[in-house]
Amino acid sequence: MMAQNTHSSLTPLTTTQPPSKAITVLIVDDSTLIREGVRIILSRDPEIEVVGEAKDGVEALEQTLQLKPDVVLMDIEMPKMNGIDATRHLKAQLPLTQVVMLTLHSSDDCVIGAIRAGAVGYVLKDASKDLICETVKHAKAGHVLIKGEMLRHALSGLVNLEAYTRTSSRVVQELSNREIEVLKLVAEGETNRQIGNKLFIAEVTVKKHLQSIISKLGALDRTHAAVKAVRAGLVN
Repeated sequence: MMAQNTHSSLTPLTTTQPPSKAITVLIVDDSTLIREGVRIILSRDPEIEVVGEAKDGVEALEQTLQLKPDVVLMDIEMPKMNGIDATRHLKAQLPLTQVVMLTLHSSDDCVIGAIRAGAVGYVLKDASKDLICETVKHAKAGHVLIKGEMLRHALSGLVNLEAYTRTSSRVVQELSNREIEVLKLVAEGETNRQIGNKLFIAEVTVKKHLQSIISKLGALDRTHAAVKAVRAGLVN
């Protein structure tokens, strides 16, 4: 008589998906209280991990080069080196690291300066906890997140079509005159319908122009296109 197999049934192996990598963040602010507060906010989100802190622009560069975080939350007014200058230097050395300005200042000069330096986000310190975390996540994906009203206010009146030349930037040199007009109005915060009314063209035509603009600039959306126009010098 054959011996009975005591292992007639096998327990299936269970596989678990490895946890997705958290977004690593460096917090830069000259206020210890602010840094601690932001750390607490971010630490409550399981998708975000704070890997370091810095108290000024110089230290921010040192910490960023050492830690190579995904996102840097950067204040503007700091000793030794301000946040805009630090962002410019940081992006030159680590272009894949994204920078979000977290500041008290919403002046046009600060917003435009941050965009030109390479920041992809701009959030005020009185923003909600959810917005701060949302901006970090958008930044990691390379998406621009600057609240519409702040961007519109900063860009309003700064677009000067007469100052534009075809040789000013390779980024915008392929845009037609009509596309430049549409982009100007986008930067001023106009809706598609408002743009159509001002240019005496159908709303569907405006959408087609926007699709072409976004494609030519390699932008993600209309806001990103306006930001690229600032960086390229189309918006002065």
